[in-house]
Formats: sequence, structure tokens, C-alpha cells
Amino acid sequence: MFTIHQTIDGQPRACTYTERDTIRLLRTGHRRGVEIDPRAAGGAVLRWTPPSLMFHRTPREIRIEAQIPVRMSTALQANLDRIHDGARADLLDLSDSAKARLYAAGLIIIDSTQTIRVTLAARLALTACAHRTHTRAPRGYHHPADHRYAIDSVGLNKPGGRAGKIHDRTSHASCTCGALDYFADDRSTAARAARRHRAQAAAALVEAL
Repeated sequence: MFTIHQTIDGQPRACTYTERDTIRLLRTGHRRGVEIDPRAAGGAVLRWTPPSLMFHRTPREIRIEAQIPVRMSTALQANLDRIHDGARADLLDLSDSAKARLYAAGLIIIDSTQTIRVTLAARLALTACAHRTHTRAPRGYHHPADHRYAIDSVGLNKPGGRAGKIHDRTSHASCTCGALDYFADDRSTAARAARRHRAQAAAALVEAL
């Protein structure tokens, strides 16, 4: 089960969705080009800016939270990686205690026929854990001699401790998956690149649901 948070007519609202309803919400959002940002606790944030005739357009978002938050560990993740949907629980190469821990954590469902299914919360958490992004803080003011590249400059002629220094506001976005290696003019641009990367990973997950 999931709790859906959104603001309607300026008032915060929350309602409960089943996993099937939440999958339908994610599919609808993906089909409409909504940015989906997975969360390590087994939820996601949907962001979009609706069209408007006004000059200022207000961004909107829907927060999806798993009612049993996922607390992913290395051991749980390793066990989940060995499971595919439709596998028989009694034929799976996992100990009963390992399966019990996955079930208690809300990461798998075992039906009456002993068929295993990985939950949506687990899939969202796995996607978030596989795509942990990072943006580097700009160096700011520093002496030209300390720059990582050779610069032919004597620095700025400004007060406030800035004399003889240059200003570097560039940043860099990366991801633990290794697929994101983006240099940007500033940190906000790097953050947008990191968000786009996570959204692409989430889109691939939704398409596979």
C-alpha cells in the first residue's frame, strides 16, 4: 500500500493507493511525460509543469510513499537480485530465513501457489539505490595557481578578499551506475542533469512494469 500526497486548490491532500493503483498512476505519468524521481524508501516523486496561458507557470508534484518504508541493506539487495518474477519460492536458491526477511520487509509477495513477485516498493528502492547521483560544489574564489588547469591570469581586482583570485562556478554530476559524467556551467544545471538521469532510470522501470 502507498500514501499519495498532493496539493489540490492550495490544500494538501493524502489518500491511500493499492500497488495496482500506484502502478497505474506511474504509467499515466510516464505516458504524459511527467518526471518520475524514485526514492530509496520505496516511493517516488512525480514532477511536472502544467500548461498555462499565464506568464508564470506553477510546478506541480505528487509524492508517493510506501506505507512500509523500504530499508534496503546490502544483504537484502543481493538476495533481491537473485529473484525474478514468477519464480517458485520452494525452488529458489535462498534460505527460508532470507525469504522470510524479504517478505517481512515488504520486498516480495508469495502467493498461495508459492510464486514470488517483487513488490513495487522494492523495485523503486532498487532503482534509487542503483542511481545515487552526486553534484560537486563549485570551487568559488581561488588563486589561479591553485586551479586544476594552467590559467594565464593574475586574478580579479576586487575587494573583500577576492583580489588576485578567479571565480569558478562550474560543477559536475555523476551517478553510482557510471553512466552519468556531466560537466556543467553551474551546480543547478548539474542538478538538473542528475534529475534527468534518475528520471530516465525510473522511466525504464515503469515501462517494464
